[in-house]
Amino acid sequence: MEKTENKLKELKILQLAYKMPFSLKDGGAYSVYTSAKSLLTQADCELKILAMNTRKDWFPEDDIPKGFASKTNFEWVEVDTRLRPLRMIRNFFSNRSDFTERFYCEEYKKKVIETLLNESFDVIQLEHVYLCSYLDDIRKVFDGQIVLRAQNVEYELWETYRSESQNIFLKFYLKSAVRKLRLFEENAIANVDGVISLTVQDRIVFESISRLRPCEVIPIGFDDRTLDDYSYQKQFEGEPIVYHLGSMDWRPNIQGVNWFLREVLPILTAKCPEIKVKLAGKKMPKKFYKVQSENVVVDGEVDCAVSYVEDKSILIVPLLSGSGIRVKIIEAMAMGKSIVSTSLGAQGINYTDGKNILIADSPESFASAIIKSYDSLKLRKELSKNAKEFAINEFDLVQLGKRKMNFYHKLINTGIRKK
Repeated sequence: MEKTENKLKELKILQLAYKMPFSLKDGGAYSVYTSAKSLLTQADCELKILAMNTRKDWFPEDDIPKGFASKTNFEWVEVDTRLRPLRMIRNFFSNRSDFTERFYCEEYKKKVIETLLNESFDVIQLEHVYLCSYLDDIRKVFDGQIVLRAQNVEYELWETYRSESQNIFLKFYLKSAVRKLRLFEENAIANVDGVISLTVQDRIVFESISRLRPCEVIPIGFDDRTLDDYSYQKQFEGEPIVYHLGSMDWRPNIQGVNWFLREVLPILTAKCPEIKVKLAGKKMPKKFYKVQSENVVVDGEVDCAVSYVEDKSILIVPLLSGSGIRVKIIEAMAMGKSIVSTSLGAQGINYTDGKNILIADSPESFASAIIKSYDSLKLRKELSKNAKEFAINEFDLVQLGKRKMNFYHKLINTGIRKK
């Protein structure tokens, strides 16, 4: 008998994004972008993206790659998500969370509803818990599967910031705001049909909220085509350069760099006076430019991250707070960098300490790990080789796309959906 292949039914997916999938300098945008790219690798997927183009992270329409826009039937709506004092005061005396309220936009809602009425979809993928503000509106016109792709456990991030803030008025405001955000996040998890978590640690939190919702761990992928012109060997020429690269409008990054400069750098320069540390990233706070010295250079925003890091050897990730998964580590592993990170910074990555990354949590051990890598070309080359192999195996877009589509097919075939 002639064999016939069991082909999976093509699924039409609507990806609703809380920000544009560009520029790729931004970790959140990169996460949205690679999520879409992973789905585009699958023959059983037809994808449409409807994104918010926010005032905070505005991206010009003319700069959107034409091929990507065509393949994703890309559309966007301008949304102003800036914090507004009057709305913050109003929400302080209500049950609403200002964190989520600022992402609720009538124009975006109209576009979502219009899209759902004019087209048929099997799955809606919500990028970030903030988009769960639209759940009730979507349910009125859509009877398919709604899946939350959670970037992190949002309330945990803000609770950490609240607990560490020295501003008494901000702590007072955030106590109420974070409580409302937690309730919103718990309600959102309980009312979607499935959850995609970026890390095992986040899944544990989500499952503790609602064990009735299927939850799959699928990390951020890496598009290796961005490395077509990248030289892996350049980092091994000359003296090694230590660097930090990240969005510097993200509070955990600011906190981490502060800790590094205050606690780690003095130990580092005392033991290795010639060491050079470079700090880069968009929206670099002015205060960091004041710490420039023979050992510290602040480069601020760079045009091309891949070109910028090509000659740099050791990435530092001194994170002390935050959840989710670090795009910067995934990128650095794919580029074969030596990486020194706190254990929280590398959360969600199935690393092997000493093989493809160096983990250190105290100022002394963090400085020692940097010097260990700095002093040994052999170690840097071993870490580079192992990290690159690990990234290829763990973060391949095709495999991640396949896992995502299998999860969606399973949700549909089991007939599970939130009523």
